[in-house]
Amino acid sequence: MSGCRDYCVDLLGALVRHCPRLRSLNARLAEPGYEPYIGDLVPVLQLLGRCGGSLRLLDLAGCCSPQSEAALAPALSALSGLRALCLSNWQLSTQAGPALQRCPATALAHLNLRAVNSVTDAHLAPLLSANPGLRSLNVGCCSRLTDATLHLLGAACTRLDSLDVCYASGMSAQGVRAVASALPRLLEFGFSGFEGLRDGDVERIAERHPELRLIGIGGIPALTDAALAAVASHCPRLESLYAADLPLVTPAGLAGLLAACPRLRRLAVEGCPMLGRAGEAAALAGRFPYQFDGDMLSEEAVREVDEFAAAAAPAPG
Repeated sequence: MSGCRDYCVDLLGALVRHCPRLRSLNARLAEPGYEPYIGDLVPVLQLLGRCGGSLRLLDLAGCCSPQSEAALAPALSALSGLRALCLSNWQLSTQAGPALQRCPATALAHLNLRAVNSVTDAHLAPLLSANPGLRSLNVGCCSRLTDATLHLLGAACTRLDSLDVCYASGMSAQGVRAVASALPRLLEFGFSGFEGLRDGDVERIAERHPELRLIGIGGIPALTDAALAAVASHCPRLESLYAADLPLVTPAGLAGLLAACPRLRRLAVEGCPMLGRAGEAAALAGRFPYQFDGDMLSEEAVREVDEFAAAAAPAPG
């Protein structure tokens, strides 16, 4: 029911009521072009408790509303079997943090909390500590999280292969350096917006993680062509690069990266004035279309957790 802005909550409630062993519920309303949901999901959240340990995937991205807040914690406290949870874009929530503290899941593999501004280190620590098998985490734009969360990730969640901390303003460049060194399996790493980072930091991260297929380095004004050269030199399997708002990178630096990364499919370079006229940037966008999807669970994660989604996926090739 993803993106169905006009769905009836009574319908969702009926589905949950009559499917006590529901395995997956995706009611997200954070698709492009949709406004955050402001209706009442209380009946659905109250009924989710009946799913107990059977619910594996819960995606309520963009569904935050004042009416739903109080029911979130009791719902999450009953979902011990969760393997994928997405609450991204609950920006106005005041209860998401305490609700996460009560979640009893111990087999969580994928967690997306992008822009859940109320979440603190103390709220998230019990869930991270209880889930050492966590593989993907998005806490981008979570302004109240600090380096304490990054330190815990490096100690407790060493199987992470995807981490997004972009524009998490409570964290520091030093914390990003430390977590990059502590997580050996990273394939995707977004750390845009950390203005304290330099070219040398990007080089060390790229050298440490040569298998990176996605990297986000946008909004770091001190970066130059040397950062692009480091990524090009150490990450030949790169598929996606977010490099917007880098005032010092030049066409030569970008050309070198494009030549060295033949698998590159997505590229964001908006706000890079030295790359030339807007028309040239638009041409690049046509060759390497970049559509932001950081507020969603990845398709791979959904197929992994939801056997029905996996069965419906088109065959490779």
